[in-house]
Amino acid sequence: MVKKKKPILYPNKSIIKGALRRTFSRTPIVREVLEASVHPTKKGIRGGKQYVCAKCNEAFPGKNVQIDHIKDVIDLIPMKHISYDMLVTNLFCPKENLQVLCKTCHDEKTKVARELRKEFKKLFKYFVYETRNKVNGKRYRGVHGCVDLDDGYLGSGVLLKKAIKKYGVENFERTILFIHTSRELAYLKEKELVTMSIVKSGEFYNLKEGGIGGELSESTKTKISKTKTGTMIGENNPHYGKTHSEEVRRKIGDRPYLTGKDHPAAKSVECVETGEISDTASSTGYTGLASAIKNGTMLHGYHWRYVENHIPVELKDTKPGFRPVRCIDTGEVFKSLTDAANNVGLTQGSKIGDVCRGIRKTAKGCKWEFV
Repeated sequence: MVKKKKPILYPNKSIIKGALRRTFSRTPIVREVLEASVHPTKKGIRGGKQYVCAKCNEAFPGKNVQIDHIKDVIDLIPMKHISYDMLVTNLFCPKENLQVLCKTCHDEKTKVARELRKEFKKLFKYFVYETRNKVNGKRYRGVHGCVDLDDGYLGSGVLLKKAIKKYGVENFERTILFIHTSRELAYLKEKELVTMSIVKSGEFYNLKEGGIGGELSESTKTKISKTKTGTMIGENNPHYGKTHSEEVRRKIGDRPYLTGKDHPAAKSVECVETGEISDTASSTGYTGLASAIKNGTMLHGYHWRYVENHIPVELKDTKPGFRPVRCIDTGEVFKSLTDAANNVGLTQGSKIGDVCRGIRKTAKGCKWEFV
C-alpha cells in the first residue's frame, strides 16, 4: 500500500516577508546607495567595483556586502504584532536610512539585535485593560503589550478614538485588569471579558467580541455568510429577465479580433541595410525593435525604420553601452566585444574585454584595445 505524502505546510508570513525583502533588494534606491559607496580608486581582481563598508571602512566586492537599514525594519522592542503595512513602510524607507555593510559587520549587528530582542521579550508583558470615559462612563476593553506598564496607551478601537478626539485625552482613564506573560493568554482573558452581550449593551466602545485581534466569532461569520449568499441569484441579479437586443448581439459577434498586420496600429518596418520589409515589428522575431527605431540604434547588427510616417533619426553605429574594439595585431576594428568574439571564434566577449582592461594579456592569441 502506497503511503500518502503529508502536505508541506509553508509558513505564509515568512514567504511574504521574504518576497517583500527580495523586491526591496531590486529597487532603484538600493542601487543608488550601492553606487554612493563605491571606492573611488580600489578595484577588484577583474576590474569590478569595490564597495566601502560604513562600519569598518574596508572595501569589498559586491557579493560580500549587504544593504542595511540603520533603523531596524522590525523594532528591537517586540510588539504584539507588526502589520504588513508597517513592514512595507519600514522596509521601503528613504535612502538616508540605508547603509552598506560588509557581511561580517552585518552579521554582528544582526546577532546583537537578536540578543536584545530576546532580553526585551523577557521583560515584555501583555495585559488586559479597561479604558473609561469620565464624562459618560462608557468603557472599552482590550489587550496591550509593552515593557513600561505606564506608557499612557488608551486603546485603538474605532469608536474609542472618535470619543477621545471629542472629549479629550484628559477625560479618559485606563485600569489594568490582568497581566500575562504571553499574548495568547491575554487574548483568552479578553475573550471572556468582551462577549457579544457587552458589545450590544451600548455601554462599551467595543465593536467585536474579544479574542485574537478581535477576530469574528463563528456565529458572526455565519450571519455574514447568510446575508451575502444568494444576493446575486435569480431576481436579485440586476440583469435578471433582461436580454441583449439583436443589434447588440450582432455588434458583439461582428467585432473583429485584430492581431498582427490587421491591427489598426500595426506599422510595416524596413531593414535599412538589406531593404527587407516586414508587415509588423513582431513578425521580424526581434524584441526591442520599436526602441531601436526610436533611438536609431542597431538591433542584431542592422538598422531599422518604419515604412510609413517615418521620423528621420541619426543612425548610430553601435547599441548604447557597446564599445568598439581593435585587434592590435591585425588592426581590424569591431563594433562591439560580441562582434569581435564571433569573428575570432569565442563564445563571448568577456575575455577580449579583460585584455582591453589589462586583466589578461591576450585572447585567442591576439592583443586587444578599446577604440
